[in-house]
Amino acid sequence: MSFLTYMLIAEWGGLSILRNVLRLEIETPSLLYFCGVALVVFSMRRIGDQRRERAKRVAAEQNAYLASTRDPLTQLPNRRQFQIEVSTALKNSKNAMSVLLLGLNHFRKLNEVYGHLGCDEALSQIGSRIRDGANSGDVFARIGDDEFALCLAGMDPEKRSEGCRCVAQGRQKTGPNRNRTSQHQR
Repeated sequence: MSFLTYMLIAEWGGLSILRNVLRLEIETPSLLYFCGVALVVFSMRRIGDQRRERAKRVAAEQNAYLASTRDPLTQLPNRRQFQIEVSTALKNSKNAMSVLLLGLNHFRKLNEVYGHLGCDEALSQIGSRIRDGANSGDVFARIGDDEFALCLAGMDPEKRSEGCRCVAQGRQKTGPNRNRTSQHQR
């Protein structure tokens, strides 16, 4: 490409057109000059392409990581992420921790009556209600089809058992950071 550009400007009259239009005395540029300019232009375009490719790759890696650690339906952490977060919390915390495993009774009957879309909506609602009622230090995840896990960190045993009852009954917990009232209390 650079050779054709050189031939067009230097040898086939392109330079004489520039001389007539600009009324300047222009020396005939060397072939090395054109090759150098072409190399710089090519390098700049390639660097730009590599930056765009890298940005796409980083975004794809982030999406893949989120897909591997999140439940796609409820957007809660999945079993794998729950295990990582709980083991990290156990290593960093000196306080007692409780893990609640929550299974939904008669979920298969719900599936038979309302179908997959109804069950998906039910799981999303259950996940969001428990997540909204959990403390910021708690770890909450969907670990199976109709199973959730909640790790309560740093609560004394009395409040812990009260919190477990509230979660099982679908109410929000009360306590130092749990003093909101729920619209869904029974």
